[in-house]
Formats: sequence, structure tokens, C-alpha cells
Amino acid sequence: MTFSLSKFFSDRAHKSFDATNAFLSHTIANVSIDVVKIQKVLKKVVTLQPFCIYFLFSTLTSYSTIQTIVYIYKYYLLPRQIDYTQKIKTKAMGWDVVQIGLGHDLPVDDPHKTAQEIAKRMERNVTLAYYKKYEYDIASNVIHYKREPELIELGRYEVDNTKSSPLLITVSNYQAKQILDLVGIDKLRKATFANDWASLILCETKEPFELYEIEDDERNLGIRIFKENVDLDIYIRERWNHWERAFHQPDENRERLHDYRIQIYNRAKLFGCKDVIICADQGPTESIFDNLNYTADRLRKYARTYEYLNGYDGWDSHKVEEWKKEAKHIMFSSVFQGQINLSDTDFVEVIYDDFRDLINAKN
Repeated sequence: MTFSLSKFFSDRAHKSFDATNAFLSHTIANVSIDVVKIQKVLKKVVTLQPFCIYFLFSTLTSYSTIQTIVYIYKYYLLPRQIDYTQKIKTKAMGWDVVQIGLGHDLPVDDPHKTAQEIAKRMERNVTLAYYKKYEYDIASNVIHYKREPELIELGRYEVDNTKSSPLLITVSNYQAKQILDLVGIDKLRKATFANDWASLILCETKEPFELYEIEDDERNLGIRIFKENVDLDIYIRERWNHWERAFHQPDENRERLHDYRIQIYNRAKLFGCKDVIICADQGPTESIFDNLNYTADRLRKYARTYEYLNGYDGWDSHKVEEWKKEAKHIMFSSVFQGQINLSDTDFVEVIYDDFRDLINAKN
């Protein structure tokens, strides 16, 4: 039999853990610290550090009850309560900044009217198209998924006489709706799906997540239009962690924050959006960005009531409340009205803007 030093210490770590666990449970009655949390931490430490924990638990059982609890709380439990908020802030270095326009006024039920309206508002020529992703044999009721979808043009709308390249507007589920209108849902459900991904057509016959996407030739633009909201896609060089720090020094960053705000305002106005939500596309606010198909009122409430934190990363109510103490929701206008006051530990998580001060200044 091969002797495993790691297993030797691991086995004894668990035995020492059991002894310490029983010791704490037996003597905890008069101490107002949640021993269940301590026990959970001990279990994690046992699995991760068998060598260290064997020594730790063997030593701790000889301490008095209070000394044992304080030691574990101070050096194992308390750091872990702090770690998860710091960990999130560190991860924010990889999050992108996104801007969500709420309540657009585009005629989205009609692709041609939508394309015409976008061409006029953005003052750019527009090509309306869809991707042909499926080959459908109506006689045999067989559907193939095309490995290289074909771009099919639906129309062109010209408002600019210059030779600038047109914007491309693609309709998300155009072909699926075509086939659905042709044969009906019952026949489509009975179809033979000849290869991988062919059955996706059934999903596309339902209300799509996004209705349209606007792109340019350089692929620098990726505006997505939903039933009531718009992913405005304003480019910003910094990631969320760096960008949110600008709000901690508003005087030094006033000009660039103003320029960025004006870009958001102008694009939101193009689509008839009265207000916006600015957040990160990852981390706790990822689910805000993932629910752009909500109604504008629903998404607004979802963000403002912190509903997006429910179930995030398995957080319980305690972690949610701890995070909310540092995660700040602010109005963009507060930067320019001297109303922003953030501590070093505060983390700007969501920014709202209704542009009311900009509109009033123009009137």
C-alpha cells in the first residue's frame, strides 16, 4: 500500500475538525456568535488546507471556549465576509460599460417602417436584411440548418447622397416567421430536423429576445433593438472598474464624463428613449443587461429595487444587504450638480439618467 502524506494529514484534519466542532457546539450556549457560519467556514478550510488545518484544530481544542471562537471568527470567518465584496470589485476590471435606453418609440412591428425611421433619424442609408439560416423542404417537411447563413436583402432606404457605406439592419427571426406563416406551428413541430441546430427554428417562432440589430461595415456598431428598449452601444475605452472611479473624483473627470453623457443623450434621443440605465454587462448587474426584453417599466423597477441581486452567485439575504451598503445607485446629473459624495469603499454599480437638466437648459 502506498503511503500518502496528503491523505494522512487530511484524515487527521477531519478528525480534528470533528473534535473542534463538537467542542464548539457543546460550549457555545452563552456566546452570541453564529457557530453555524463558523462550522461552514471550517469545513471549507478543511477541504482546502489539510496540512494547516490539522495543526490548527489540534491546537485550538486546548484553548478556552472564548479564545477559540474569537480566533476562528477573526482569522477565518471575518475575512471571508469581506472577501466577496472585494473580489467583485476586482473582477470589475473585466466588465464592459453598457447603456440601456428605455422606452423607445420605433414602429418595431413593421421591419420596413423601422428601417425607414432609423435611416431618417440616424441620417444614414440603410439596408434591411435577414439571415437565411434554414433550408426547408415543404413536401417532405424536413429542415436543414445552414452552416453558413446567407444574407438576404429586403430593401434599401436612402437619405444620404454621399457614398458612405450604409448601415445594415437585420431582422432577428424573419425567416422563422416566414416558414411559420407558410405551414403553421403544428406541421413545424412535426418536422424532421436533419442536422444539429435545425430545431432552433421552433425557438425562433416565438417572441425573439432582440428584434433588430444595427451594424456598420467596420463592425464598430452593434445597436440592438428590443420590444421597448435599446442597447445603445456607445463605445467607451475603459472597463467598469476604472470608469466608475471617475465618479469618485468628479471635478477632475468632469469634462470626459460630460462628453460621454452627451453621447448617450444624443443616441437615446434618436430612438425616443426618455431615460437610460448605465451598468456593467457582467457581475451583479449582468441580469439587468440580460433582460432587455422586459418592458421599460419592468426593467426600470428591476434595477431600482435591486431585484437583479436575487440569487446572484448563490448569495443569501445577508450578502445582498452587505453588498448594497457599498454598491451605489446614482443619477448622472448629480456629478454636475455637486451632489455626489462617495467614500473610498463605495462602488458605483448603477447610473440612471433622465437628462432633465440638459433638456431644461435648452428650453
